[in-house]
Amino acid sequence: VVVEFRLVRLYRQRMGRPELSVIVPTFDRADPTARAVRSVLAQDDVDLEVVVVDDGSSPPFAFDGDPRVTILRLEQNSGAAAARNAGVAASQADWIAFLDSDDVWTPGSLRARLDAARAAGEPDRTIWGAGFIDVWPDGRHIARMPVASADPVALALICEEAGAHGI
Repeated sequence: VVVEFRLVRLYRQRMGRPELSVIVPTFDRADPTARAVRSVLAQDDVDLEVVVVDDGSSPPFAFDGDPRVTILRLEQNSGAAAARNAGVAASQADWIAFLDSDDVWTPGSLRARLDAARAAGEPDRTIWGAGFIDVWPDGRHIARMPVASADPVALALICEEAGAHGI
């Protein structure tokens, strides 16, 4: 299990929109995706929406019971990048976060990251990388790459140096 966080700032008129949109691309991962979505919905003190992009799963992903969750279904599997892009296009919030369908967030992580990103002065482009934790079958937890940066180039170099893939 990997706990990972990516946050991107877009500039939109907020009026009546959620504070944060969480994009969760998925393909044929119903149980892990439901766990990921529940970890987002369990966050405290964040006005959010969750956009699950079902990238052509069979059967289609379903999640009932929370109006903050929207499922966008792509008819044909197009890959994670296309699913993320479709999720961003469908999102409503000023802040965008990406969560892989087999990852979860710890309680309070969204509020902490949003507050820290705002405290950084909200430059034209804000990218926040909070690292991840590997959880091994024997129960060991290994934390990796705790990074915060408002400079996308610096963050990409740090991630490359740390052996991380993608932002």
